[in-house]
Amino acid sequence: MAEFEALRDAPDASVLELYLAADELRKQDTLSNSDPFAVVFVNEDGPADDLGVEIGRTEVLKDTQSPRWTTALHLAYVFEAVQRVTVRVYDEDAKGSDDLSRHDYVGEARFTVGALMGVDGGKPGYARRPLKFNNRQRGWLQVFAEESVSSSEYLEVQFRGRKLSNKDGLLGKSDPYIVAKRLREDGGWTTVWQSEVVNNNLSPTWRIARIPLRQLCAGDRMRPLRMEVWDYDRRGEHDYMGGFETSVEEILSDSSGSDPTFQVIEEEMKKKKKKYRNSGEVSVVHREILVKPSFSDYLRGGMELSMMVAIDYTASNGSVTQPTSLHYMDPSGRPNTYESAIQAVGSVIEP
Repeated sequence: MAEFEALRDAPDASVLELYLAADELRKQDTLSNSDPFAVVFVNEDGPADDLGVEIGRTEVLKDTQSPRWTTALHLAYVFEAVQRVTVRVYDEDAKGSDDLSRHDYVGEARFTVGALMGVDGGKPGYARRPLKFNNRQRGWLQVFAEESVSSSEYLEVQFRGRKLSNKDGLLGKSDPYIVAKRLREDGGWTTVWQSEVVNNNLSPTWRIARIPLRQLCAGDRMRPLRMEVWDYDRRGEHDYMGGFETSVEEILSDSSGSDPTFQVIEEEMKKKKKKYRNSGEVSVVHREILVKPSFSDYLRGGMELSMMVAIDYTASNGSVTQPTSLHYMDPSGRPNTYESAIQAVGSVIEP
């Protein structure tokens, strides 16, 4: 609801898509790594030290002090307004609880949207700020911003690995997962998606994923993507297993009549070994573009709406002569609760 209000109240604003990452987070648990998530607040017209309105939260990442969240947070950017953003990072303590007081507070970082977009001479679309608690630094926060695009398309995709490198030695096998990153205008990469972990398997088949193209490639099928394979470690020290570059357009291609297959390359290994070929392969065994129309798409397509109203006349609502009744007939002609609701909904559907 807060995100809706932030977008609704700024009709002339462009919408920014924010991605967050953190490094060197201070541990909250002595014997284990943190399970961090971030909460974003925006203050447009309150005192400078107010948090303002919450616009969204990231997902919780397990066992890491260097999270790369993939949740896209949306914010209306109004150039002429001073928009103060506060990002608070927490270590999840009560699983699934929305009550922030039940989680361990790590620290917060503050900046303005103008500074994030480079109006003060900084790097447009990027900010790096210290996370602080009681004036003590407890890590670093990175913010990546880009203007959001409208797209109703999704990439439904399934990846399969083959003969991936083993990072767990002779007594085990790697627990691989895939991370997708998209190229930014400044040449850097932003993490936008992560698969599940497949345990103890060097030739894993990951579950089918359905990823919005707006999130994956900002709606541009030709935009370069970097796919990385990692070996999950409960201590948070995940091992890099290699990667490759591609695009949605290439993933969808079937010119060879077979599944697109990519060589997984460990760059440092390639430099050291002359006869190095690859660290396995990743194939795309299922790919399809799906369209999920929005409500606006339906309206633009000519959908017609009809309004029907049903009213509950149970005795528990009280007599029409009682001011406390939902059916009260006010002698002054003022509409009762039911009439107000019908008028409010009706004015939107049938203006």
